[in-house]
Amino acid sequence: MNGATDIKLPFMLIGFLTLAIPITLSLIYKINITREIAVSVARMTVQLALVGIVLQYLFKWNYLWLTSIWFIFMIGVADFNILKKTKIKIKKMPFFIFISITISVTSILAFLIIVVIRPTPLYDAKHLIPLGGMILGNSMNGISLALERFYSALTKNKKEYYSYISMGANSDEGTARFCKEAYRAALIPTISNMATLGLVSLPGMMTGQILGGSEPTVAIKYQIIIMIAIFSSTSISALLSLKFLKRAIIDKNDLITDKI
Repeated sequence: MNGATDIKLPFMLIGFLTLAIPITLSLIYKINITREIAVSVARMTVQLALVGIVLQYLFKWNYLWLTSIWFIFMIGVADFNILKKTKIKIKKMPFFIFISITISVTSILAFLIIVVIRPTPLYDAKHLIPLGGMILGNSMNGISLALERFYSALTKNKKEYYSYISMGANSDEGTARFCKEAYRAALIPTISNMATLGLVSLPGMMTGQILGGSEPTVAIKYQIIIMIAIFSSTSISALLSLKFLKRAIIDKNDLITDKI
């Protein structure tokens, strides 16, 4: 199969004309998001252009230490975005989230690379970075959902929590309902996505591989494995982050601290 057809720069710029549709609709219905659209598109374009340049060199040099630095940077950005999205301002949470992501993503990615895919060399940047990025991105979304749901539930239901504590329950028992709901919220999007994959739309990785010249059967194998890896990593990272958050806001006496 032939590789993807290159998009010449002039034609790529023409593609931006489709933005006239959402911008026009925004103006007609006075939604007032024209500025947000412009800023988001500009940021996306600049970010992807810079990442494209960086990846060219990372793939060309293919040094494990460089790939590791880039991966740590990606985890740091994900950490920042989770904190920004959840609006949780607890001193130790950036570190806790970083640890949760690192443990879940690196363990699942290592298993995927060493046991399942087995590229040559094992530290091949063309495998590590794209696969790691997809696992990381979905884990980030799962953690955000879990933390936001748990933090919000505990904030709104302090009386319920303390009623359990007053009856002799410990903090694990008192927060069990909130943890279950938050954990479920983190996993449901990926479960729903897996259930309709291929029927509603072709996933990004599969589309990219097919456009890049891979046989559809090869692309399907990769997509199945990556979706399982995404779900596994999300389940680990969401659970770890919930455990860490609970530890940060409930003290040794099972009392909710003033951090919430």
